[in-house]
Amino acid sequence: MNRPNLNPMLRPNSSQIRSKWNETNIRKPPTETRKTRIDKKHDIHIPLELQLYKMLRRQAHKQQLSMTQYSSWLVQKGLRMDISLFPELDYRQHKTMARAKLEQYYYDELFNFSLEWGYTTMRRTAHRILVEMIKRKEGSVT
Repeated sequence: MNRPNLNPMLRPNSSQIRSKWNETNIRKPPTETRKTRIDKKHDIHIPLELQLYKMLRRQAHKQQLSMTQYSSWLVQKGLRMDISLFPELDYRQHKTMARAKLEQYYYDELFNFSLEWGYTTMRRTAHRILVEMIKRKEGSVT
């Protein structure tokens, strides 16, 4: 009385089934590249001094926004202003970073500002705008 094994892996013909299964599940190379999202955002890390970082956190908390949302909003607002309103700043790397996520339109505007100021990095341009906007908001506390 020879009963067939209920486990399909232990059946005598299971090697044929297993090899057939492996052949069909091999990942094929993509035939076309993936589309990028229309609303894709560019993430920029902006170094800030500890004092400015605290000011940004305080302002974001008052607005009931995350720091990323608030710093993105400040940079976007600054990009809509006149380029001559932002004074030259000393730019140094700091351990504390603020993030700003910009849509393509604002990222292109940031690039135009960096060309005007002769900067090679978007980070330095965003730093100049964000620091000035933080100081303006801190001065006009309501």
